[in-house]
Amino acid sequence: MRFASHLASLSRALPLALPLALAGLAACGGGPDPNHPDPTSLEAQAQAGYDRLKDKDDPQPLLDLYQRYPKTAAGRKALFVGVDKYSTQAEKLAKACKDTEARDILTTIAGLSADETSIDSKVDALKEKVEKYKRKCRLDALDADIEKAKKDWDWPKAFEAIDDDDLAKEIDAKTIGRKREDVTKVWLATLDKTLADIVKRRSAALVIDEHRKGWIASTDPKSYPEDLRDEVQKRASKIAGVMLVFDKLDGGSLIDPPERFWTFGDVKVRVATAPETEGTQLFQGLPFMVVAQGKLGTEMMYAVGKPEGDELTRLASIQFLVPQKHSKSWDTRMLVPETIAGARVFAPVSAGNKELGAFDVVEEKDGFVFATPVGKTNKVKFKRAELRGFYLPVGTKVKVNVNYAWKKGEVTVETTEGDDVAVRVNGDAVPTKVVDLRVDRDALPKIPTD
Repeated sequence: MRFASHLASLSRALPLALPLALAGLAACGGGPDPNHPDPTSLEAQAQAGYDRLKDKDDPQPLLDLYQRYPKTAAGRKALFVGVDKYSTQAEKLAKACKDTEARDILTTIAGLSADETSIDSKVDALKEKVEKYKRKCRLDALDADIEKAKKDWDWPKAFEAIDDDDLAKEIDAKTIGRKREDVTKVWLATLDKTLADIVKRRSAALVIDEHRKGWIASTDPKSYPEDLRDEVQKRASKIAGVMLVFDKLDGGSLIDPPERFWTFGDVKVRVATAPETEGTQLFQGLPFMVVAQGKLGTEMMYAVGKPEGDELTRLASIQFLVPQKHSKSWDTRMLVPETIAGARVFAPVSAGNKELGAFDVVEEKDGFVFATPVGKTNKVKFKRAELRGFYLPVGTKVKVNVNYAWKKGEVTVETTEGDDVAVRVNGDAVPTKVVDLRVDRDALPKIPTD
């Protein structure tokens, strides 16, 4: 009975004693410790994770694996492979000009260098590549902007892109300077060629109409940086002359060779740069050279310039426009001026006399002209048709009063004003005052009928 009782007591105590015995064995190294995992087991887990992830495109799980098993060889291998994969991705992004995404990856990798100093060299190499591609992308973008501006003829836009402040911070000044010099050369060559093409084709529309807006901006000095405005200003007269004749005037054409005309009547010229605007008033008898012509509305205009040089040079010399109706191809100084008060004219020395003397006009009133002989005060009344302009060409036959005797002579210097006339009498120069000169009406140049 006592034996049976002891056996029952032992059977009840065993379930409690066994766990305590096992715990004691573990404490004495007799079993696994959950607070100190088996390194062999960790390496195996890390290796298994690495094998599962190494061929995946996404490098982040490899880095996460490293974070879980930083002390294992497989974990460190995952770190380096993940960094290499990220570096490859970052380089591709940088090459595709996705700088922000590339730099995000660079930041991620750089954060790992604290755990593994050998990552520093990879970060430095990647950073250099990202910077290189950023610079290349910026230059490619600049070239694209320049090409677009060239295509649109919007040259101010090209220089705006080159002179961007942010660009100067990202790319060295020497490279930008060379780029600016190259674009400047192309720009100026294009301006000059365009002007030459318009002259050659005798039409601005045929050359610039597709890019007219860009052309107008490109020929405005104020559209450019200050250091380039002089280049446009140097060509301003050529641009103005070419656009006047071959764009603003209808049927504009060159007069080659240029022809001499004289103003007929009093005329207000038109401003060359704004032909709709009236400018200075010219009086009759002023000579000018016509280098081009064309219609402004329904009125034919003569473009006044200099006869020297090639076509483009002559166009650049245009100063103003004179209406054709106020122009004559012969010297209009032989005519009485339209505004006659104050003018000097030739008038009959007596009623019905063909012999004319010099008079100063006082006024024109009620259809008559009142004038006084030069040097006198008495007023004489004339009809306009009796008068001639005060104009003595070289060679005009005259009579001069020499020692109270009238002698035949010849004018040796063209005379249109003043009190003195250069005359030769019997081969000798005789200084003569206009009060001592007479001229036969028929000796004066014949007035054309056109």
